[in-house]
Amino acid sequence: MTNKTEAAHKRAMRDLLAYEDTLTVDVEKTVQRIRERAKLLHTELDTYITGVLNDIKHKFEHELNRIHHTIDKLKSGGGGGGDAHRKRRSNSVDRTPRYQSTPRSSNIDFSLNSSHSTQVTYIDIDAEDQFNKKELMYYEGEASDSVYQKLVGHYTFDITSAIPFNPIQRAIQANQRSEVKLISTFRVGDKSETVHAIAPVDEDQAWVCCGWGSRNLALYDRHGQKRKSATLDIQVNDVTSFNDGRDDHVLISSYREKSIKRLNQESLRTSDFAYISLFPGGLCSDRRSGLYVCFRDSYQRTVTFGSRRMVAKLSKHGEIVSTIEKNEDQSNVFGYPFRIAVNVNGDVCVSDYGDGTRGVTILRKDGKVKCNYKGVPSGLSNEQPFLPHGIVCDGEGNIMVSDWNNDCIHVVDRDGTFLLKLVTKKDGVEGPNALGLDGNGHLWVGDSHGVVRVFKYSIFNH
Repeated sequence: MTNKTEAAHKRAMRDLLAYEDTLTVDVEKTVQRIRERAKLLHTELDTYITGVLNDIKHKFEHELNRIHHTIDKLKSGGGGGGDAHRKRRSNSVDRTPRYQSTPRSSNIDFSLNSSHSTQVTYIDIDAEDQFNKKELMYYEGEASDSVYQKLVGHYTFDITSAIPFNPIQRAIQANQRSEVKLISTFRVGDKSETVHAIAPVDEDQAWVCCGWGSRNLALYDRHGQKRKSATLDIQVNDVTSFNDGRDDHVLISSYREKSIKRLNQESLRTSDFAYISLFPGGLCSDRRSGLYVCFRDSYQRTVTFGSRRMVAKLSKHGEIVSTIEKNEDQSNVFGYPFRIAVNVNGDVCVSDYGDGTRGVTILRKDGKVKCNYKGVPSGLSNEQPFLPHGIVCDGEGNIMVSDWNNDCIHVVDRDGTFLLKLVTKKDGVEGPNALGLDGNGHLWVGDSHGVVRVFKYSIFNH
């Protein structure tokens, strides 16, 4: 097998594994929606049945009243003088009709062989007082798959498209199906300072830190209006929003300190969240109150024997739950893990610009390396070596990473295949570093000249 064929097979394998992840998520969502629909139908069916039973009860009681009223009329002789009798109904109801013996010509039968007339009896009740009986019947509804489908809904499990294995062709197609629009540009620091932390906290606001070693943190809205600012007692490396299952917090990895702090957004004071024996760098949270942090034993990029470079998952209480540090051959997974993001399928994506490990490492939930992205495939462009910095993942599973050397934002799919450059130097970006996605899906880009740009974008993958 040639190197080219082997590479194609690996790409195909990554595509299939990514398809497996996507399919699993889709099935879980579909099952959940069906269960929610079933729960709703049970509630609606119970409400309907309760209404029908109450209606039957009401009509039954009405009919009983009509029966008893007629019985009272029969007991009183059907005349107008029976009011006293109707007012005091006997405990034992006589259901036998009352008869009169006065002959009426219309009720006399003359026999041909009889020499005398025969007296007959008759019921002395007017025609409108005749009692009409009612009958209650129950008709079962239709029970069939077509009826159930109308009630519950249905799913489709059809082939939408083949899995393409050619990364160059995929990149060309993706670039033709994307849109990007600059929403705002605003300065947050001096021209010589780098924006190195952006942490969106709601639909249109984000905390921003500019200048390495800075202790200053400011809250900006999407249009560049400063809402709050604080001078902290620590040097800021990275910032992220974090929900512990009950409240929203802002967490800060401390520059040159081996600690993670919690920021109170009202008092703008910090408190301790976690202390680790390594230097914390990039950090992010998932949707289950888990915190992921890049750790290093040194701020030197060169890895020597015994160097500690890893990613750790922390609980909502700041305790280490698990770590990712070594490959199966005991070599380091990371050289210089810088920033980190969690994708919608649970993959952990780490930007790394260490010697020999430069790129984006994508890890599965179990901590195993899924794949590595090393930059734009050869044949697409001639450019400087890929130097990843900021990284975020959107709701569609797209991975966006800033490329400091080439002044652009790469978009990579969840299996590490390059799709397109979403933002480039033509959009005004130089030396992009920090990235953030706000609650409305707008991309915030902080560069190496103290400027933040906010973009609205669309990527049509299908």
